[in-house]
Parts: sequence; C-alpha cells; structure tokens
Amino acid sequence: MAGSVSTFALGSSDCLTVETTQRPGGIARTGFATYPWRPARWLTLAGTAAGGWVLDWYVALTSVADANVLMSESSAEPAPVIVLPYFAGSGTLDNDPTGRGAVVGLTLDISRPQLTRAFLEAAGYELGSIVSALTAAGVRVGQVRAVGTGATDPITLGVRASAADVALTPAIGNASARGAALLAGVGIGLFDIDDLPSITLAATAHPDPKTVDWYARRRQTYRDLYRALQPFNQRFE
Repeated sequence: MAGSVSTFALGSSDCLTVETTQRPGGIARTGFATYPWRPARWLTLAGTAAGGWVLDWYVALTSVADANVLMSESSAEPAPVIVLPYFAGSGTLDNDPTGRGAVVGLTLDISRPQLTRAFLEAAGYELGSIVSALTAAGVRVGQVRAVGTGATDPITLGVRASAADVALTPAIGNASARGAALLAGVGIGLFDIDDLPSITLAATAHPDPKTVDWYARRRQTYRDLYRALQPFNQRFE
C-alpha cells in the first residue's frame, strides 16, 4: 500500500524512497526528486551521494584491515562530535555541489570509538532531516525498511535509528537483486506486481528512548552547521 512502507538503502549512497498514489503536491521548489513509475504510483527519492563511501574513506584513513571490527567498537554513547557527510556535495535537501564534509567539535579527548560513532550517526541525522522535510511537505513516510550493506549489522543500524529518531526494519537478503528478479518475473507474467512474494524481515532497530531529546537537538545542530559552513565551503571552488 503506497505510503505505508518506505525503503532506506544504505549502500555506497544513502537513499530514502517513498511511494505515493499521486505526485506529491508539497515538494515544489524543494530538492526532492519524484517520478511516476506506474499508473497512480509515484516514487519520491532523497539521500546523499556519499553514504557508505564516507565510511570507506574513514576506514581507509584509520588503516584498519577489518571494517566490521572498527564499526563494532563504536562508542555505546552518543558522540560528542558531529560529522557532515557531504564528501560528494550535500544531500537532496539542498542539492549543493559545493557542500563539503566536516567533523565539528574535535578536542584532544575524542577517542576513535567516539569518532566512529559520529560517522555512523551522520547517516541517521540526514535521514531524520529528510523524513522531517517530507512530513512537512505532506508526504507520508510510514514504516521504513532498511536494505543494503549498512542494514546488516543490528548495532550500527540502531545507532542510525536513534540519530534519525526513525525505526528501521532490515530486510534480509540482497534487496537490489531480489527486486530486479521480481520485476523480471512480473514482466514475464510469473508474478502480479500488486501481490509479490513476501520478504523476510529482521528485528526492528528502534530509537533509544534515553537519547531521543539529545538527538533531536543534535539534528537541529546538524542542519545549522551545514548552513553556517556553506559560505566557507564555496571558497574551496
């Protein structure tokens, strides 16, 4: 049912996809991209060009051989620093090619586990900002199912869910390959597109209730930081 379930892909790029029964009317003069894909069905997309790529860059910088070990050692507490993940320009909300990545709040006391968590939180901050903007535009996001490599680890997915204040339910398996196979099946008449085989879901990662207020303030700071740094980012052009 359109609007009841959306998909958040955590791969090289991060992308939230929302389906509606008509073209959303509240997104004029916004950065959201929306497309018709079948009769009475529209897809609206938003995300960042560099999602997993930012984590890859961070892993390479630390010279850690096993990225999973680095992610698993992330701090159990919210990070005292904020990462702006605009390493390939800003996300959909601003569509600013001059956007730059930044780590703000560094001190001599910051540990690697804290910095690692900050990089994970960045995807959550961006998702939370996107969901807020869609909601304000009258677009219902509904339940969010997480797919991609970034959705496979429950601990790191929980960090993102808390930072976004959005529950994330991971879909098990290779979502892209499965989707392509199902659409091929629809094309040859094997499946009805309105009655596709169900997918297997893992346990939902819920926002930590102890950090809801903290992350609400941090998401606002996250957006404020982008605006504050924007004129300086343009000087790098």
